[in-house]
Amino acid sequence: MSAHSSAGNQSARGCQSADNKLDGTSSSQEASDGANNDNPGSSSSTLNMSLKLANDNSKASVIQYLGPGSSYCGYCKRSERQSGGGRRSYDMQTYSLRVSDYQVLLDRNWRRSGTFSYCPINQTTCCPNYPVICTATKFHLTRSQRKCIAKVNSYLATGNVGNNINLDFSRDPTKDKEIQKKKITTLDEIRSSSKLRAKRFLRQCERKAKLYGKTEEESMNDIRDKWDNRLPSRLPLESYLFPKKVMLLGESGSFKAKHSLRIDMVHVNSRRCRASREEQHHMLVRYQNKVHKEDRREWSMSRFCDFLVETPLITEPLTEFDYVSRGGARGGGTPSGDDDDDDCLSFHSNLTDPAEYLLVRPPQLPTAFGTYHCNYYLDDKLIATGVLDVLPKCITTVYFFYDPDYDFLNLGIYSALIEISMIRQMDKHYISSSSNSDNSENQLVNYYLGFYVHECKKMHYKTRFRPSYLLCSKTYCYVPIEICLKKLLDRKYADFADEQHEQQAYGDNSRSLSSSSLSEWFSIPIIPPEPELGSTMSTYFTWLASNLGDEYLDLFLNGYLATYAKLVGPTLLSRLTMKVAVVHRTLMERHKRLTRPGEPTKVVTQ
Repeated sequence: MSAHSSAGNQSARGCQSADNKLDGTSSSQEASDGANNDNPGSSSSTLNMSLKLANDNSKASVIQYLGPGSSYCGYCKRSERQSGGGRRSYDMQTYSLRVSDYQVLLDRNWRRSGTFSYCPINQTTCCPNYPVICTATKFHLTRSQRKCIAKVNSYLATGNVGNNINLDFSRDPTKDKEIQKKKITTLDEIRSSSKLRAKRFLRQCERKAKLYGKTEEESMNDIRDKWDNRLPSRLPLESYLFPKKVMLLGESGSFKAKHSLRIDMVHVNSRRCRASREEQHHMLVRYQNKVHKEDRREWSMSRFCDFLVETPLITEPLTEFDYVSRGGARGGGTPSGDDDDDDCLSFHSNLTDPAEYLLVRPPQLPTAFGTYHCNYYLDDKLIATGVLDVLPKCITTVYFFYDPDYDFLNLGIYSALIEISMIRQMDKHYISSSSNSDNSENQLVNYYLGFYVHECKKMHYKTRFRPSYLLCSKTYCYVPIEICLKKLLDRKYADFADEQHEQQAYGDNSRSLSSSSLSEWFSIPIIPPEPELGSTMSTYFTWLASNLGDEYLDLFLNGYLATYAKLVGPTLLSRLTMKVAVVHRTLMERHKRLTRPGEPTKVVTQ
């Protein structure tokens, strides 16, 4: 079973069914009803809404904050009714999101499931959730990860995961130059060298000459040939994932592989993605039933679309963020094309060699930010799908599911390595023309693996993608995972950042929001249930004070808006357009209940 996929399922579905509350100002059913009433309704309408390009300045991020909620926990299998059990999170309905806004939300502990977003309350939830990221451009491949790749390559080459095969990797020219520098010249130069390394080499030549009855000169030449033919000690990740040739041990010449693997990136709104939706749904139903032991009837097509197809992210071309193709970069500077009408949905080729020479065909590189499905085809049969959000500074995995018949290939870990490779290639292919190359704040260099739950053993594989970091829930800065794991040994929840790591926070995430920032709340754009309430928060404040009284204004400020402002941070306060239909209806109903008989009540309908 792939932990890469099961972990995402538990967290997403657990929060998706949360009972939404508004800080005591409404019941959970009221919040849920309000969210449904404002939902566009159909899958196609939401997708059409999210596919506006960035140059449409009228399209903004629209959300509705729903307050705290609790639900059944998929990790420890306890509900909120049990002592110490239940997931607790702040919930938000996201109707549309600019990718830059969602990037900020990710760095403040938010995640999305379809158009529903949630922020775990780690101090009180049963199983604290910590966002984990890996710096893909500095990724180090471990032995177990190499074995996972070798298992897939072996199956593709021979049809059997147990066969040991040699992969003919292409050399990295930069590594070849380093090897040439180490090339040995003559024994006299070695003897005259004062370096300890030269003395060790001389002793090696003497032992080899004595053992095989050769002269020291012949032994030196043998060792020199070994140096010339030696592969670099650290091959890049792509050399393992996309080998050019496959050769059986002890057998000369190449042979035809038993299988082929093609990895295809498609936008969720593309015709190709819509064409594969039935096949994806059928595979998801089998996956949920076999791997997570869920009833097949629970996963209808509409639920599949709500969870994995609908997205609030607005598709924005990379050029909107000053990303341009590097001149002379691999893949060329022109899109490879797609069957869609929008140019922003085209792709750059990621092929370094003709496809027929590759055992695995790598995914194409997107030229726009947004939500994609990364489909894995084994001999033209769909065997796995990864749902990805491509953002300005990262690629984040939303969910991954696969055909249970191929569980033996460990496709969860394999897909994560593919996605890391994609980030590395995009970093090589694209450059931000408005920033320096050394400024990682403006580069797509990180891979977000979702949440890490220390109590769930299935999640521990995420700690093996190095270098990786966990987000501190208090300071919103990323701390090396080695430090975090030590703090989680004897406690369930921990604040990872000390004074040193607080300086590493992204942007202004670590900035606290106090009551003195009330003036910032006035400029929050809103979508009111009635036009007379105004389009900014300041006009809504005035309406509350005039019609309901200062008591209700204070309840709205301290019981609702203050929490929201701290959760999204000062950067997003004026960028997110807030719907206030749910909280407004709650305040009106509360006022109506508490109004004395005979006293007139002004009720604003939605």
